[in-house]
Amino acid sequence: MRSVVVLLVCVGCNAVDVDLLAQTASPCDLGEVGAAVDVTPPDVVAMAPDPGVRGLVMDPFDASVFYASTHEQGVWRTANCGATWEHTNNGINAPAIENSEPIDFAIDPVVPDTLYISPRFGGNSIWWSTNAGVSWDNIVPTDVAMQVIDGDRPDVAFIGVDPAKAHHIFATSMVAWRNAGSDSGVLEGELVDDTWQWKVHAPAVGMGVMQYIQVLDAKTWLLTSNRTPVGEGTWVTHDGGVSFQRVDDAEAASAWQFYQSPDGTMYRPYQDGLLRSGDGGATWVDVFAGLGLGGTEAIIGDGTTLYASSSIPDGDSAKRLFTAPETPGDRGWVPLGEPTTGSVWKFLRDGKRDVLYTLNPFQGIERQRMR
Repeated sequence: MRSVVVLLVCVGCNAVDVDLLAQTASPCDLGEVGAAVDVTPPDVVAMAPDPGVRGLVMDPFDASVFYASTHEQGVWRTANCGATWEHTNNGINAPAIENSEPIDFAIDPVVPDTLYISPRFGGNSIWWSTNAGVSWDNIVPTDVAMQVIDGDRPDVAFIGVDPAKAHHIFATSMVAWRNAGSDSGVLEGELVDDTWQWKVHAPAVGMGVMQYIQVLDAKTWLLTSNRTPVGEGTWVTHDGGVSFQRVDDAEAASAWQFYQSPDGTMYRPYQDGLLRSGDGGATWVDVFAGLGLGGTEAIIGDGTTLYASSSIPDGDSAKRLFTAPETPGDRGWVPLGEPTTGSVWKFLRDGKRDVLYTLNPFQGIERQRMR
């Protein structure tokens, strides 16, 4: 049965082998329950005022494998939950990645060893690697870039990936597009045979630039602007970029991580709170309202417990992590852990072993067994 099903899936995803038994977890020494362990690549350092690690992704096929993008220190890979790391970008176009300040970093959820990066002030554009970060290639042609800005690179900000389809990605831009006032839209790329094909989706008036993008499915995308520099709120498309509608004026802090519970409940952080939708995104309620907790940058859950990080600007020492029961109602929010001077930008969770990973760009990567 497994062989037959895998064959059918491969026909639908350009002959890519997909293990329908889902993510595995190679053996790791995970330490004691409740103990936070620094698993930052040891040779990666923050160079004030710039961070060290800028992005972190977990392999969709093995929860022990992670990739980290860095500020001018290349891409790193661990196969043992952060115990040891390998500096991977030593193949084709290595300098473009090594010398960059990547804005975003993503991994293909369907295709093994496939990464995407937006290496601004290095290669710019979108680059991809199909061999676990060793070699890299620019995948946005000049003629596509010239449609949106006056240059040969599209000045990409954030990258979204289709959660269900191989080689299907989306990108926003750091700057306004040609003939679009102060707004920029979405580039949609898909690998057809051996060539990347691109669609240019024009922005709605007032959509802003430099939007975080969350792909819910191939036709439905959420875009959220950062409060600085534009602050244009949150927008959605339900028709694959043909049109965009404003959702609300909830703007992102310095980071933005979306989370969807197993029951379909959606959470999105914003500068002044934490928004929750139980009806597929039609309506949103601020579950931080009246609690005096401020806003959020990232959120994750395990079906039972939610973890959220504060939007307090880096600097002062403060409680910056909060937790609450995921059901019912997620209103029992309490501080978690000790005060820190910086907030978590991203959570990743190993659901096989209930291990939580946190990325703070200025303080590194931590791993903690939760149970």
